[in-house]
Order: sequence, then structure tokens, then C-alpha cells
Amino acid sequence: MAASKSLRRLRNIRQAEEEQMQAYMELAVAALQRLETDLTETRERVRRARVLIASSAHTGEVLDRIAGLEELRAADRRAKVLSAKVDAAEKQVQSKRRELLDKRVERRQVERVYEAVQAKDATAANRKSQLVLDDWHRIATQANRRGANAPRSESDIPLT
Repeated sequence: MAASKSLRRLRNIRQAEEEQMQAYMELAVAALQRLETDLTETRERVRRARVLIASSAHTGEVLDRIAGLEELRAADRRAKVLSAKVDAAEKQVQSKRRELLDKRVERRQVERVYEAVQAKDATAANRKSQLVLDDWHRIATQANRRGANAPRSESDIPLT
């Protein structure tokens, strides 16, 4: 029974750890999605800067051309930084998925052992209950043969 309690506690701990790893993985995935959204927006910014440069070439607006070139330079730099961050975030998501999978395996291993111990405990309890019933039946049969009062319930059986 003590082993069963310890295993139940360990199973609960493993389950909490798995839930925590699930939350960490979800946070990592959300961070990755935010970075990918930022990168998409930055690429759109690069496209708009190129359009501004092209339109300024047709209109002859020097200030628009300079603004477009500066916007393009800043957006390219931001895209490079975000690309590196996206790569790092993807690695972190993979790492968190691996850790979650490891925690899930640990929890399932503990659950299997816990279930086996519970099945063993249940078998032992059934065996003990059957022994008590057998003793009661044996005493009742012997009492009937002798003509004495037979025990009427399990509580009437003397425990030795």
C-alpha cells in the first residue's frame, strides 16, 4: 500500500511536470509565431520601400528616393535580425517538444508501474477476502456438523 501511495504521488508529479512542459512548449510556439508575423510584416515593409524607390525614380522626387532607400536598409537589417531570432525560436520549440515527449514517456512509465501495483494489490485483497470467506464457510460447515450455532457473518469469525 505504501508503494502504491508513493507511486501515485510520483505519477501526480510527473503529470504536473508534463503539463508544465506543455505550457512551456505552447509559449515557445507562440513566440515563434509572433516572430514569424514580424518577419512577414518586415518583408512587406521591404516591398513597400522598393515600390517607393521605383515610384520616386519615375516622378523624380529625390526625398522619396532617399526615404525609400533608408526604409529598405532598415527593413533589410530588421529582417536579418528577425530571421536569426526565428531560427533560434524554431530550435527552442524543437527542444521543448523533445522535453515534453520525454516527460510524457516518464509519466506513462510511472502510470504502468502504478497500475501494475494496483492490480497486484487488488489481487492480494481478493485473495485475502476469499480466504476469509473460505474460513467462514469451513467454520460454518464444522458447526453445522456438530449442531452448534454457525457464524452468521464474517464478523463472527474469530481472527487468529
